[in-house]
Amino acid sequence: MTNKISLLLSFLLFLFILNGNANSPAYIPEDSYSRAAEQTLNETHFYGESNSSIYVVAVSSSYPVHIRDFDFRIDLYAKGVKETSHSLFYGCLLTNTSYLSSALGGQSESNKIGNLRYLYFKMGKFNFTYTNRHTHNITGFSGGIYYTEPYNHTLPSGTWYFIFTGGFFDLKQDDIIVETKVWINFSEECRDLEVKTSEGGKIYALWYGEFDANVIISKAWTFEMMLNGKARFHINNTFVYAFWSWPTAQGFWKIKWIKPDGEIEKLNMIIFREYHFPDIEGECIFGTGESGEYELITSYLDYRPLIFKKHIYAFPIYFVGLDIKLPEFE
Repeated sequence: MTNKISLLLSFLLFLFILNGNANSPAYIPEDSYSRAAEQTLNETHFYGESNSSIYVVAVSSSYPVHIRDFDFRIDLYAKGVKETSHSLFYGCLLTNTSYLSSALGGQSESNKIGNLRYLYFKMGKFNFTYTNRHTHNITGFSGGIYYTEPYNHTLPSGTWYFIFTGGFFDLKQDDIIVETKVWINFSEECRDLEVKTSEGGKIYALWYGEFDANVIISKAWTFEMMLNGKARFHINNTFVYAFWSWPTAQGFWKIKWIKPDGEIEKLNMIIFREYHFPDIEGECIFGTGESGEYELITSYLDYRPLIFKKHIYAFPIYFVGLDIKLPEFE
């Protein structure tokens, strides 16, 4: 699918999530959900929960799907004592495998502005790495989100997948327990509605230090650069991917995807004082795909201008990719 304004893709089909109320971390009393029933579709009410890193709720109907309320809660717990920079992600992605909208959020490192936190050079056989990330030990509850959308919204007929996930960029998937609870109230107008769930899958969570690149420079909030960063993904099922963070202050960003069938998708974007000028073909920032081998090649420069507006900061890229088996309907 070709989309000339790919940066706005997340707003086209998922406005009801982006207009909600998300906070990190958040706590909610259990009795707030007296409407939640068993983990099934009970008339027009659905409640489900999971302790897996990825939880999928699939909704299908040959008629439009009317949603009255959409709530979810994701809590992350560390197994034992873990050392981390506390750079974490969590949230929901919505797809029908043709479109993808992202509502990922989280917390990044707590470095002081201007600290050189990562430096890497590779020139032939010579390479050099400098790491000065601020880390600390965590155990038990480590972060979370409560999300509620109390307004009426309608999805077109077909099958839609709500994909819930979370994790840390510097911890393994098995080091974290992700507790997810989902409440969906459908309108009485819904007809022939089916709901299925699935759990599990592999998470690729990459940040600026995990790409095979020639140059990576990260100076917290002021200067970010990566040249010729590469990552490869072997996908057994369905590939769902999104960049959680990307350059936003001033600079450029280039993306090249090489897909299993040999198709190549590219993005070239200039960033000038919060204004984005993309030359886009295809789904580069958010996307879905079938099984096979994928290669991502990306470069960027993002810096905070000397004369800047308040709250303008340079950001590196954070990437989340999921290899998941989606529920099927007969």
